[in-house]
Amino acid sequence: MGFQPWIYLVILGAIAIVYALMLPKPQSKTANHEEVVQEIEGTLDHFMQEIAAENEQLVQLVGQMKQDFIVKQTILQEKNERLEQRLEQLELRCSQLEALREQTASQQAVMQAEALRTAEPQPEATGEAESASSADQAQEAEEQSIKSRYAELFALHEQGKSIDHISKRTGMNRGEIGLILQLAKQEERRV
Repeated sequence: MGFQPWIYLVILGAIAIVYALMLPKPQSKTANHEEVVQEIEGTLDHFMQEIAAENEQLVQLVGQMKQDFIVKQTILQEKNERLEQRLEQLELRCSQLEALREQTASQQAVMQAEALRTAEPQPEATGEAESASSADQAQEAEEQSIKSRYAELFALHEQGKSIDHISKRTGMNRGEIGLILQLAKQEERRV
């Protein structure tokens, strides 16, 4: 039995049809592809909306923080100005008190010197040598009275302590301590 050529053609055609049926349809691929693209686009749109909402919240938060900062800065500037005014008032008052203390200390020194001069009457008949020695004695007595009056202060100063330390230890103001030390130095120069 011999096969004829037309049988070969029929068999090849049948095989081609079966093969074509087994292949997936290109239309279904396109449909699936379009569904995937739509899902991705939907997801991206949702993601972009979330990012836009978060950005809006951040912008509002930054704006609120900026307003809070401006308010706090204004309050701090006002407080700083009040403190500067208070400092100027205190510096003025301090300088007035120091001037008053200097004036009082100089008046006390003059009064002590006058008291020493009146306590020791000098005879007018004596020579210049006696008057010079009595003036030296008056200055020495004045110096001893300042050093004896502020013995603790001078003891701490001779130990090399600072004016701040002496002020804390004796309870006296720094300006007063400086004035007493300056008066003592002036009296030492006179001698």
